[in-house]
Amino acid sequence: VHGGRFVERTTTAASYRFYRLATDPPKPGLVRVSDPGGASIEVEVWELDDRGFARLVSATLPPLAIGSVQLADGRWLPGFVCQAGGTDRAEDITAHGGWRAYLQAGA
Repeated sequence: VHGGRFVERTTTAASYRFYRLATDPPKPGLVRVSDPGGASIEVEVWELDDRGFARLVSATLPPLAIGSVQLADGRWLPGFVCQAGGTDRAEDITAHGGWRAYLQAGA
């Protein structure tokens, strides 16, 4: 997508909640939390050149946004996050640990 190259599959720091957003089609939404109850969520890291990244940002529609995501190894990388209010009517799917696992569970 947008000329990206897959780098790795990893997890976030254990400080996120994960939602199935009430969009059509449904999309995953990642929200950083400061209180207990966060978890590590499986994510993919992709490499994009500046032009591809600019296209990705301009194509990202609310309630998604591009923001900083902390990985389990401490790195902070740009990634998809959910805007404030974006979880209204959303289903909390944090317990699944990632979008692939959620889909494989028959969601």
